[in-house]
Amino acid sequence: MTTPPTVPKPRSTREPLRLIDALKALPPRTFDALVKSARVKIDSNKRIDAPSQVARAIVTQSLAKDASSLGAAANELLCRVAASGGLLVTAELAAHSEGLVESGLLFVQPIEGCYELWIPSPILLQLKPWLGEDLHGMRALFARTTQEAIAAIASHYLGHTAQAPYALSLEAAWAVLGSREMLLHHVGELPRSEHALLLAVERMGGEVDTLELLELEREPLRMRTATGASASRRGLSYSLERRGLLFALPHGRHAIPTEVADIVAFEERQARKAGRRAAVAKLESHEELPRRARYASDPSPFLAACLLATREAQIEVRAEIGTPKTLVARLATRFGRTPEDASLIIAVGRSLGLWDDALLRARPDGLRMGQLGKLLFEAWRTGTFWDEARSDRELLRHQPEMRELSPLRELKRVLLAILEELGAERWLPFGTLTAYISSLNELQMVRHLLTRWSMRIGASPGHDVTLDPIDLVSRIVLETLPALGVVDVGRAELDDAPLVRLSTLGRGWLRGDKGASETSSYFTDEALHIGSDAKLLSVLALAGAVEIGSVEGQLTLHVSRHTLGNAIAAGADSRLLEKRIAEVAPLPDNLREVLASAGRVVGTAQWVAACGFLWVVDENVRSLLLERRQTAELFVHPSPQGGLLVTEGVDRDKLVRRCRIAGIEIETSEGRVTARAKR
Repeated sequence: MTTPPTVPKPRSTREPLRLIDALKALPPRTFDALVKSARVKIDSNKRIDAPSQVARAIVTQSLAKDASSLGAAANELLCRVAASGGLLVTAELAAHSEGLVESGLLFVQPIEGCYELWIPSPILLQLKPWLGEDLHGMRALFARTTQEAIAAIASHYLGHTAQAPYALSLEAAWAVLGSREMLLHHVGELPRSEHALLLAVERMGGEVDTLELLELEREPLRMRTATGASASRRGLSYSLERRGLLFALPHGRHAIPTEVADIVAFEERQARKAGRRAAVAKLESHEELPRRARYASDPSPFLAACLLATREAQIEVRAEIGTPKTLVARLATRFGRTPEDASLIIAVGRSLGLWDDALLRARPDGLRMGQLGKLLFEAWRTGTFWDEARSDRELLRHQPEMRELSPLRELKRVLLAILEELGAERWLPFGTLTAYISSLNELQMVRHLLTRWSMRIGASPGHDVTLDPIDLVSRIVLETLPALGVVDVGRAELDDAPLVRLSTLGRGWLRGDKGASETSSYFTDEALHIGSDAKLLSVLALAGAVEIGSVEGQLTLHVSRHTLGNAIAAGADSRLLEKRIAEVAPLPDNLREVLASAGRVVGTAQWVAACGFLWVVDENVRSLLLERRQTAELFVHPSPQGGLLVTEGVDRDKLVRRCRIAGIEIETSEGRVTARAKR
């Protein structure tokens, strides 16, 4: 069997410790602080030591499965570290990590000028899957499987019966299943019959029900309960399940992890790839050139402009609900996009937490403008908040129980692989693409998975969801990928039929490039051109002090005397504005002078609270009112010439009464209150 390529090693070569060993390695003061913050009661009468008691308390707390009560930012940070395999090295210490550290969910270790963020495997395997995570990934399947299956896996790798809490006992299993090299060796030692069963499950989309599994296994039905058929504990499937190579899920479902599927189906996928290359070679002599074309552009400037416009208008985009359609329409009209494209970019951007400052700051490595495009593409490829199989494609517009992603991962993978084989400069007739996809064996598998998914979520085919894979290919290739900057779409010269090709930008993303080439931000007159190396948070901090210009190719912001004056009038500090702009690009001399003059103090003024102004033309009357004890306390002294300021809290009746006692009459004419001496 051909060995698939190995994955690159992480930056940190240190193997993560077991949770109990990590607790034992903590300094006494740090350990005592953790015990206090996690509210763990140490019982000296127990047979296990204090670190073991603390470890049991940490893995059994509710936060070990759902850290959302610590705040959205802390939960986002935990998910980001979990997405990196539980070990993330960053140059800066992430914000909002304090609560996670105090709860024992996250360990922080300084190493060589960086910080290592580590989630213990008992916590990692319990965290519920986040929106956008591969539900067939090894980690997600551990979090979704039954306690009975977890106990069996833990016992197998321990070599003896596992004791509760089972999460602690899974550390030995994760040392094998969480390592690419160990998993390759483990799968390579499987008997041929078990390998064939895994391959058969992968060909059916990676997930089957119990009856389908028994049919593939050719195992007679041993037991039927009220919930349906039940597999025996003596067949091939159970042998694979207790090794963690096949997972039992609720409602009689069984799934193969993506990591295992990549290994067992490696040769078959290589053969499919060779077949695609042969099919593409036949198309080389039939290339057509478009009469007109829509060339894909990076969606990053448009997304950043939407974020800036939302901040300027102080519009709140609430979590866990759909983006307001009025906001989408307004932003689409303002920046020259269709509402469908704008809705896609905004929805996928929301899945990255870009609409929440706290979530943005929770990113330990920061986020630069040049990374946005690739992040949007990767978020769409894994599912996130957008689903082409639905009539209303933004997942947040559906009820929480209806937000399960459709099984389009295989279809997306095949589509992108075909487009990648064509090269960056070759145009492919869309009809040829759909005809080729229709001949693939994977199409029947995708249709089967879509049908089962629609039944599971209770959707109506043709009304709520679309189950025809060819219609989904049309949506993805002609609508979604052009908006994401991945596919160019043209029109043939003869019959105006669509032609497609992978854009240069999309080809780089599929190749694994980090993003756009590094470019710096710069000024031309009063126009600030945002480069790819600018930090997104620094750009968003300019909201209210800039006007949004062009979003085509590069984000352009207009910074002028007018925009800076409005920002300062709204309460912004000129020195802080200068610092924020300088973080993005060096300031021109004219703007520096504007900010310096706005911050220069040329005089002082005194604020005096008053409730009115009394006009006094006669200076003798004015002196009389200020000298008499009964009236002097009614006025602010000193008062401007031509009248007297009435002290705050003095009503008109009191003013008239006191002045009459002093022989001064108050007159009111056309809203003007005047004092004159009585004759």
